[in-house]
Amino acid sequence: MNIKTAIKKNYIFLIMHNTYDTQMIDFKEVIEKIDEAQKSTIMPLTEFRKKKSTSKLPTKSRGLYWLWCKTDFQSISFEPSKNGSAHVPLDVLINTRTGLEHICKEEHEGFVMVYNGMGGFKTWGKKSTYGLRARINQECISNNVKTGTLNIEARGFNREDWMVSFFNFEDKKNDSILRLLDPDLNKDKIYEDLANTLEVLWRLHYGVPIFCRY
Repeated sequence: MNIKTAIKKNYIFLIMHNTYDTQMIDFKEVIEKIDEAQKSTIMPLTEFRKKKSTSKLPTKSRGLYWLWCKTDFQSISFEPSKNGSAHVPLDVLINTRTGLEHICKEEHEGFVMVYNGMGGFKTWGKKSTYGLRARINQECISNNVKTGTLNIEARGFNREDWMVSFFNFEDKKNDSILRLLDPDLNKDKIYEDLANTLEVLWRLHYGVPIFCRY
């Protein structure tokens, strides 16, 4: 297979950190399957924030997440972003990106995709508490200026205007998709080597959510 044929068929030859054998992965197929899986998990943020929703996304989790919003951004007066803060500069992103061609236009029942990211643990110990669930919660309530977060509840948003979805690597229902990346299903290796790649590839395929800085 020559390079042009490989690109045409959406194959990428991948060698990551010398831990993977050279392999052909159809990333377009993987991304589309991940997208289908995450859309099956969409729930109101108000429901996600309740303790009982841990049955859908446990504390011990890692993977990818998406945030959806139906707020009219022009109706909110955002405080100017503070210098030195790691919080997402919502005012700057809205002012500079609104109307651009390749901003993500994915919608679900009137909610627009505005952010996607990754989060979770590399290894899980007895005292571990930080997982994908904790990362999503940071987007809601973290006031720590060193944390890159939307800080939804402190930025003038109505929590009821938000929904969340996710792709949990620890959910056995997703194993068949992860095996497309690693037939041995080494989830530690998949997460460490490929989670960020999958996060970025989703944006390349579906458009960049308006609140993703990079």
